[in-house]
Amino acid sequence: MASRVSLMFTILLAACGPAVLSGGDDTGGDDGKGDGACATPGATQACYSGAPGTQNVGPCTGGTQTCSDTGSWGPCLGEVVPTQETCGNSIDDNCSGATDEDVDTDGDGFTTCGGDCCD
Repeated sequence: MASRVSLMFTILLAACGPAVLSGGDDTGGDDGKGDGACATPGATQACYSGAPGTQNVGPCTGGTQTCSDTGSWGPCLGEVVPTQETCGNSIDDNCSGATDEDVDTDGDGFTTCGGDCCD
């Protein structure tokens, strides 16, 4: 039973985990190699690590990364990414476009507000 629960958790984590996206507003610091390195210390770029389609929906918004002196992008400061829906707070916590929804979209018997991160 424990291995089944562990497998189920792993599948949910993989299916529901955030995706790292480029904000596309680079101000000249990316070295163009696609390795996350930057060439100009102090340069900034827009960033967002939430799921595709959630940025600027509900409270979700992008942030800003700054190129460090060591040539790597810093953390995405100021971003707000989707979280588990909290029922009854009138906020679109999961950035789906609806507030306090309690649905079972995938038909697995668990609802959004009942703990199913993938609905």
